[in-house]
Amino acid sequence: MNLDWQSLTALALVLLTAALLLRRMLRPKRGGCGGGCGCHAPRQPKQK
Repeated sequence: MNLDWQSLTALALVLLTAALLLRRMLRPKRGGCGGGCGCHAPRQPKQK
């Protein structure tokens, strides 16, 4: 398999993007926005 630099760069970007999406999907979810987006959640004070 003989790849030029453009093909290697494209492949690297695809693999990086797939890894970041997979990491985001597998990461545990945090508890909501804390009311900062205008939803009906009670607003939590900012941490120092």
